[in-house]
Amino acid sequence: MKSIGIVTLGDCFLLGNYGTFLQHLSLRRFVEGLGYRCGRILRKSDSPSRAVTVFRIVKRLLSIPWHVFRMGASISDELRIQTCCARQMALFRRDYERLLGGGGQEVSVDRCDGIIIGGDQVWNDAADLVFGIGHGEGCKVICYAASADWVQASGDTRWLDKARRELPGFEAISVREDAGVKFLNEEIGFHKEIVRVCDPVFLNNKEFYFNLVSNEKILKKPTLLCYLLNIRESRDFSMEFYKSVADSLGVDLKIVCIQGAERYLKLRYQTIPSPCDYIRMFRDAEYVITNSFHGVCVSLLFGRQFVCLKQREISNSSQNIRSMELLGRLHLESRICDIGSQKESLFALLKTQIDFKCIDVALDEERKFSAEWLRQALQ
Repeated sequence: MKSIGIVTLGDCFLLGNYGTFLQHLSLRRFVEGLGYRCGRILRKSDSPSRAVTVFRIVKRLLSIPWHVFRMGASISDELRIQTCCARQMALFRRDYERLLGGGGQEVSVDRCDGIIIGGDQVWNDAADLVFGIGHGEGCKVICYAASADWVQASGDTRWLDKARRELPGFEAISVREDAGVKFLNEEIGFHKEIVRVCDPVFLNNKEFYFNLVSNEKILKKPTLLCYLLNIRESRDFSMEFYKSVADSLGVDLKIVCIQGAERYLKLRYQTIPSPCDYIRMFRDAEYVITNSFHGVCVSLLFGRQFVCLKQREISNSSQNIRSMELLGRLHLESRICDIGSQKESLFALLKTQIDFKCIDVALDEERKFSAEWLRQALQ
């Protein structure tokens, strides 16, 4: 049996971000289904030195007084946030070991018959890029659905220099966004066609995910589920606003704590699900509000009525391209709302039914094309 190693985002995302976890799980299981032995290859940053580890711990501890004195947060809230982060990582690690095996580094790079670089924003950090990687003779290196902040990459000379030097050595390249195809075709000399494929989350259908989890409902009542990332300031999150939307819909409210939102949440509305319970929550939710690309993916896959909020972007960066592209291809641009949209607008969108028969057909076509591309690339 041939061995395939997969390089994706590091532990800080894989064991703390639901989308990163699900796309890696889906890709691993799909490749195994093709008859390969499949495991994870660690990036440089996944095995930090003792000094780096100490620095990260100190930085996390210092974030408490910084938020207390600079941002006006209470000490009890900051301690609660640190507890949430620790609990979340423990839940992720438990599900990772149960679903994918302890540790995950099941193949060593020098013994791989093939390497897949891919998933989510694996090319974002110029200091830890894995365009090229040490591998044995005859090992085929491809990328599947690799992504980056393409706007940021276009102005990063270090990123471009490394890409131009290393990407031509790949056997095959596919990326997740049309913006990535255009950018790489213009900037990189490559001997084969660069194509767009679907996110790894879509390689398997919803039954694949439902079979991973308990059939028991985790949300006992009709619920509005909110999954919001990169909440940097209080102006980006209003507890009262989301509560009023839920009240207008006549449903309960649950908000997934991650990447800042937990700082502004009331305890009764927050939830810290394991990845498996995250699947159950999206399965059981009546409505979804999210600004996460993978929140959109899972909503589409599971047939949820959803709204996609744009994230507030910093200069020379775009976190919204991927969601806008995906929803544009599915003719669902109307589900995208700006931060600060009126409650009435979100209510009207959530009450407007999506024709998921058409969505399922479109996603199935992308799945078939992407699966065939990956099969051929690995042969």
